Amino acid sequence: MACLSSSSHLIPQNLHFIILTSSLVSPYKQDVVVKIGIGTIDIEGDVAYKSYLLALDTGSDLIWIQCEECKIQDENHRCYPQKEEPFPDSKSRTFQPLPSSHPLCKHSRSDEKGHCIYTVKYKTESINSTGVLSSETFRFPLLRHQVIAGIFGMSPGPLSFLSQYKPKKFSYCMVPRHVKNPPPTYLRFGSEVKPFTRFQTVDLLMTKATKNHFVLQLEDLGVNGKRLWIDRRRLGNQQLVVDSGSTDSCMLNGAHEKTCE
Repeated sequence: MACLSSSSHLIPQNLHFIILTSSLVSPYKQDVVVKIGIGTIDIEGDVAYKSYLLALDTGSDLIWIQCEECKIQDENHRCYPQKEEPFPDSKSRTFQPLPSSHPLCKHSRSDEKGHCIYTVKYKTESINSTGVLSSETFRFPLLRHQVIAGIFGMSPGPLSFLSQYKPKKFSYCMVPRHVKNPPPTYLRFGSEVKPFTRFQTVDLLMTKATKNHFVLQLEDLGVNGKRLWIDRRRLGNQQLVVDSGSTDSCMLNGAHEKTCE
């Protein structure tokens, strides 16, 4: 995956996954993170992969990390510093840049080599990413505290892990920030999702306007366990996007004013 500033790892459609669980822990104040193994690299006769921490983001569909071209710092390679070495795409025998004719490259442009170039901008963060869409293998090892190396898109959008792997369901749990030495929690897919008998559930909405996001219909708000009974005219037809990659909550002025009273 020859990156410009970073690159996306897409799952080949013919790849068979055997996934049980992946540990999910957030040692950071603003991110829920997942550790994944990427690539198929031959090291002294053994097959290995590189492990990275990615920020789990249910508000976007792209999966990207920085590649070895990020070692070149010039006007065409503006990469941010990270603890781990960039992904050695030239050493992975399962790495494959996608051509501009690929179905996932409908809304992207191509470079001089005919590769599919993407650009993504995040509304609530200062991160913009541009690079080459590529296919690669993923593995899900256990997590230990490291430094985030990219974004793991988990929205319903066409480029996300969910849309390509196609599990019928997934689950994850975020550990409260104030908990010291938090226990590991798990990101689970398909039949590995355990039933939650102690919690109430609500269906997520899926409309043409919100097809790339998980959305809930806002009925009312509560503060300290007390329902506010906000007039529906203040709420309007407000729908909430569930975005694990954002620390901000936004709502209409009427609902916000009632909450602050």
